[in-house]
Amino acid sequence: MDNSQGYFVNLQQMVGDKTGDDVSSGQDTGAQNSQEHPNLRQYMETDHDESDNCDVPVDTTLGVSSDNFDESGERKRKKVGRKAHWIQEHKKYLRNTGQSYVTYTSSKVRRARQVQPPCSNSCRLRCFEKFTPEQRQALFRKYWDLGDIEQQRLYIAQNLDRVLPKYDRRTPDSKRFLNTAHFFDKERVCQAFFLNTLDITQKMVRTIQGRMENSAECTFKDSRGGHQKKRLVSSASLPLSTV
Repeated sequence: MDNSQGYFVNLQQMVGDKTGDDVSSGQDTGAQNSQEHPNLRQYMETDHDESDNCDVPVDTTLGVSSDNFDESGERKRKKVGRKAHWIQEHKKYLRNTGQSYVTYTSSKVRRARQVQPPCSNSCRLRCFEKFTPEQRQALFRKYWDLGDIEQQRLYIAQNLDRVLPKYDRRTPDSKRFLNTAHFFDKERVCQAFFLNTLDITQKMVRTIQGRMENSAECTFKDSRGGHQKKRLVSSASLPLSTV
């Protein structure tokens, strides 16, 4: 055997001795750990192949509700309401129920509705003697508790009656309405007493009168905010004016 072969033999012996020392030291360390920790020794001696074939069912649908999917199996899109729309609806509710609110566009504070003083002592119908303050408060609450502009207009219309004059001198193009009689519980009252009891303006009554007289099919539906956007025409499409 030459020197090169002897070198490789010695190198293999050195590597083998080192590997044997590592294995023996690993076994000694494992034995020492098993003596110090009996549970670890028991775990090391247990066959772990059974845990891989565990038949415990796994719930893969945890946290997923069937309500989140439509009939085609696609996930439904969550509906998110517009916060501005919620604010407008809340202000509308406060206004229709006679409560104080802040306008949406101009941020003006509107006072809460309340029963106003009755008519003066010079009233020829003597309305202030027909209804007590408690009765007027009950009429006020009956009107504002409706909470809907259409129902409130219908309530006013039911308490109005046209007074036909003996001689109607109105012209065909006249915008003047017929005289109107106001009633509470079939008891006629003056206009001031009627408006002050409900705390409404004369414009509200005029609007109802106009619909009752001019509309072929009378309706009290609220038409505010129901218009569509007007079509905008660009200046480029307009014909040039000639001088």
